Amino acid sequence: MNRLVFVALLLSTFSSLNVAAQDVPISVTAEIRRDPKAILMLRQSLDALGGAGQWGQINCATIDGTVATSKDHDPSPIRIEYRWKDLSLQSRHEFTSGHSKVVRYADPNKGASISTGGKLEDLTGKARIADLPDKLPSAAFTIALGKAEYSITMLMPTQLEPRVGVKLLHYEKGHPVPSSEQDWYFSDTTSLPDHAVTYLRDMLHNGRLLRSRLRFVSYMDDGPVKVPSTLEETSFFGNVKGIVFQSVILNASQSQSDFSPSAEGGQQ
Repeated sequence: MNRLVFVALLLSTFSSLNVAAQDVPISVTAEIRRDPKAILMLRQSLDALGGAGQWGQINCATIDGTVATSKDHDPSPIRIEYRWKDLSLQSRHEFTSGHSKVVRYADPNKGASISTGGKLEDLTGKARIADLPDKLPSAAFTIALGKAEYSITMLMPTQLEPRVGVKLLHYEKGHPVPSSEQDWYFSDTTSLPDHAVTYLRDMLHNGRLLRSRLRFVSYMDDGPVKVPSTLEETSFFGNVKGIVFQSVILNASQSQSDFSPSAEGGQQ
């Protein structure tokens, strides 16, 4: 099947889901909890993705692909770079919005920022900077399992989510970071990640959290490990994106300037 037709079918299928702009109350623990059953489920999924031994030798990734919505005539290119050396995540997302090049950065020490057409804006007070790399589950699980600052707990079935899952939540200085909350659900047959629910802090409505859902449609082998190849993302606005990863290079050659907003040459 033509890839563009496949993406269009994906978008048509998932646009019928009623997941738009849904307020979800936060559920945080009073202290960091690392439930053995939840940890086991996360490790089983990591095993299905290639195993902790293999992923322990990987500390960065460069992903090239395309993204399309139901309104797009043609998919547009995206590049995602992750680095999680010493289990501390840096990320860079490059894509096109209209006729402008957009680059979004997140760094645990430098904060978050976005460059649009060369104009740089600081997003540290607005954006999530402690996120795990939800589009690369194995890296997310490696970080959460390796850092005691992450709470790992079980999610019981609900009417909205009829299967058990695992909740990941980052703590800073003993306090939960609500916008770092991620819910993960897995295939009953393969243990591979099926979908992830992430949250975005809505500062305009008393700090409520709005929902975004990322579904892993298919995987591909990259040597001894598995990485996502086709994804479908429904944002809290109700926008649906079909994402295809054409190339995933693990332990890619990266420089520190890749994650430096000043490298775009667009200071405010």
